[in-house]
This record gives sequence, C-alpha cells and structure tokens, in this order.
Amino acid sequence: VTSMLNGQTKPYLGTILQLLQQNANVVKFLASDTTISPGSNMFSQSTPVPDIKHAHPAMTTWAARLVSEVVNREGGIMTQKSTGLHSRAQMSKATRIDELISWDTVSMLSLKHLEETTEEHAPAMSYILKAYTRKDTSRNYGNSSAPERETAVVCLNAMMALTFLRSNRASLYPLCRGIWLFAIKGPRTLFRVESRIAQSVAYSTVYTALGEMGKKKRKELQEAISAGEHFNTVTDNIQTWYKRRVHRIGRESQELKGFAGTAIKLEDYDPEAFNLKELLERQRKQERKTLTTEMILDDIDTDHLDHVATVEFLEVLFGFVPQLAALYRECLDDYIKAHVTKDPIPETRRTKIL
Repeated sequence: VTSMLNGQTKPYLGTILQLLQQNANVVKFLASDTTISPGSNMFSQSTPVPDIKHAHPAMTTWAARLVSEVVNREGGIMTQKSTGLHSRAQMSKATRIDELISWDTVSMLSLKHLEETTEEHAPAMSYILKAYTRKDTSRNYGNSSAPERETAVVCLNAMMALTFLRSNRASLYPLCRGIWLFAIKGPRTLFRVESRIAQSVAYSTVYTALGEMGKKKRKELQEAISAGEHFNTVTDNIQTWYKRRVHRIGRESQELKGFAGTAIKLEDYDPEAFNLKELLERQRKQERKTLTTEMILDDIDTDHLDHVATVEFLEVLFGFVPQLAALYRECLDDYIKAHVTKDPIPETRRTKIL
C-alpha cells in the first residue's frame, strides 16, 4: 500500500481514481438507495461520506469536501501579511508602519501583481473560479456580438472580495478601489453598497486614508527641503461640483473650491538657471525694445515643429484606423525617437513627485 501511495508502483493512484470515477458514472443506482437522489448533482452537504452507498456521489462528495478544506487553508494564507495585501487607512496600536497606505503603494498596485499573488498563494481557488466561469463554446448563449468580459479580471475581483470578507486586514485592493470611487466622485450610497459586498471600504475609511496620505507627503516634503533638496511647485485653484443626491432640508448642490499643489524634485539642472542677475541686468538695459519678429522666428525650431505635427497627425490617423497602427506603430516609435525626442529622460529615472 505504501509503495502505491508514494508512486513506486504502476499504475499510479491517479489512474485508479480516474477509472473508478469513469466506471461509477455508468453504474445504475439501486432502487433501495435513498442516500442521494439520482437526479441530483451527486453532492451532499450533510450526509457523511461513509453513509453514501453509490460510488459516484460518494467520490464527488468526498472530493468536494477535500477541496473545500484546501481552499479554506488557502484563504488563511491569503489573509497573512506576507502576501502584501494588508493595508490600513490610519495608524493604531495594532498597525505596523509598513501596513499604512501610501501613494507609493497605490501607484504600484496592478492587476497583474494581484493575479500573481493569487496564483502563488491560492492556486486551487483560482483554478475553481476560472473553471466556474468557463463557457461551453459549442452552445450559443445569446447575443454573440456582446463584448466578452475578461475572465481573469472578473475572477480576480471576486478573489479579492472573498479575501477581504475573510479578513478586513487584507484591504489593499478594496481601499484602492475606494480611492478610485472617491476620485470619480462616486455617491456615498455607492460606497455603502460596495462596502457591504466587500468590493470597497466605507467612505469614512477612504476619507481618513486620503488625509493620512496627505500628511505623510507633506512631512516628506518638509524633510527633503530641510535636507537641502530643491523642488519646483505647480499650484492651482481647483473646483468640483457637489451634486445634491439626498433631497433633505438644508441640502443643496454647491461648488466646492480648494487649492492644490504638486512638488517636483529638481534633478540634473544648472543652478545658474535660477540666477536672476542676468535677467535683471537685461531689464535694466531695456533691451526688449530691440526685439523683432524675425528674432523670435529665428529662435523657433521649425524643422522640429514639422516633425511634431507629423507625429500628431499620424497618432490621430492610427486612432481611427487600427489596422494602420498594427502595421506602422513600431516605425512611428522609431521616428519619434529619431526626430521628435530632443532631450529624453533616462528610462531608468523615476521623477520624485509629491
């Protein structure tokens, strides 16, 4: 028996199990067998496996319960911190600093990374979800012209919701989804619904997370400036229309106004570019009165403008004719590198933006 179980003898146990299942499918039920109805799906949630008479439902029930134990263990693994799915909106006594949500964490989140995480830590559950959504291509299920939903994305979304349902600490995906809902001005009713079905977190959690993330970025900027780093700031007034969705006394639609800013770290620049001495000297000499139209035109790189105009025209053309994009996209990219890009930023550089 030991030799058969560890694979030292042939046929292997897998072959024997397949033969048992195939033969059990064709064996008729006894008239006295009432443990499972022959017209059912051969699975029982309550009947103990030893009490099931027929081999087909017995093997099906045993296999289903075994798989349920496997996916239950995978669910415990998916909620562990090592998967990288832990994320908290604010600090507490039980929160680790590396679990606190940040803009870096949000910007690095990708469906591909989440899919790799689920395939690594919950392969059985991933397989089951994809098997559940697999369609029978031999049958027509209605309108064949309808857009096909991407199975991997739908299964991954369900996987993240189930993981968040099991442990609210595994909230990276729901929290990022909540931030996206906030960005598109989703109504609070949508937050409540999405939170109930484990697709997102509550509105208050998202609001708290954004506040904590903003404080963290301000602290980073203060520390960087204190360390002697220089930043270029871009500021602007911002407005958004807050539409009244709940018709109550005192509620009205209004325009919310604010002030936003972005700080970009300066790299590889000449400090003399910020020296105002030469500019002030030119202003003192009033040399502007000698400026002519010809001087302005001479400063314009017309050849480069022609290249840019060509690229913009082709980009629009490719957008309306996808067949051209498939044939000439690579050629256009080479053209851009050769004629349009003057001073390209190194591909390995990542600009620090706060």
